[in-house]
Amino acid sequence: MNNGFLFIDKPSGPSSFGIIKFIKKLFAEKKVGHLGTLDPLASGILICGLGKATRLLYLLPQEPKTYIFGLTFGAETDTLDSEGEVVCKSERIPEEKEIIYVLQSFTGPIKQVPPAYSAIKINGRRAYKLARKKENVYLKERDVFVFSIKLVSYDKKSAKAVLQVDCSSGTYIRALARDIARKLNTFGYADSIRRISVGNFDVCNAVSIEELKKDPFRYLKPVKEVLNNIPSITISKQEQECIVKGRDINVNINNETLVAYKEDGEPVALLTKTNNGFYHPQKVLITS
Repeated sequence: MNNGFLFIDKPSGPSSFGIIKFIKKLFAEKKVGHLGTLDPLASGILICGLGKATRLLYLLPQEPKTYIFGLTFGAETDTLDSEGEVVCKSERIPEEKEIIYVLQSFTGPIKQVPPAYSAIKINGRRAYKLARKKENVYLKERDVFVFSIKLVSYDKKSAKAVLQVDCSSGTYIRALARDIARKLNTFGYADSIRRISVGNFDVCNAVSIEELKKDPFRYLKPVKEVLNNIPSITISKQEQECIVKGRDINVNINNETLVAYKEDGEPVALLTKTNNGFYHPQKVLITS
């Protein structure tokens, strides 16, 4: 089994699920997961876990997520991006100073209605599947958080703006583009989306699909290297047997959470401190 993390620079085109299928085949690995879905149109950093690392993905810092996205004014599409059909038009193209002013209202906690073309489930069915069949899609407003947002560039002649946003998980950039345009009394859609960072992981350190094909294992990062922000211990064979059986172990470290590794670096379990000072196996990653 291949245990580790991959930091992919996903190209525009394939879905996140398509990237996972590709990685499974490339590494001949059944267990592959990812952190934070990217739309097919979107590009940028996609964090993937292989083998035992799939169960530890949630331990990675997930916020803020930073995106650079294009916003075209004058029309709104059903998908809220450049791939959809235009459903609303407006001749109003805002001034640069208007955009800068309006962006102030999109910082901090904001409410957002997700796009109809999204993977959210409605009565067990994906919203985008309903939308493709032209069925009515009603999604509830949700709370998200925008840490910062700024105008990077603007060309009024082409009605195209480029913005950068630092936001919480669950924020839809397409919906943000729609809402900014509507706040400016016009319509708009996201013509490009690129995720440049997730937490402290930057797309500059991610690998393209083409480069990954050349030498896959070169880019597979060991669990211990990536989870270096979480204290760890190397356990003995006896301690390993206790952990597999769900028993607590006594460790001379004072931290709420520990990751236990074998001597060869293979992750064994996530341990949490109990009231009596012992460490309990919260998540066991091996069977023997």
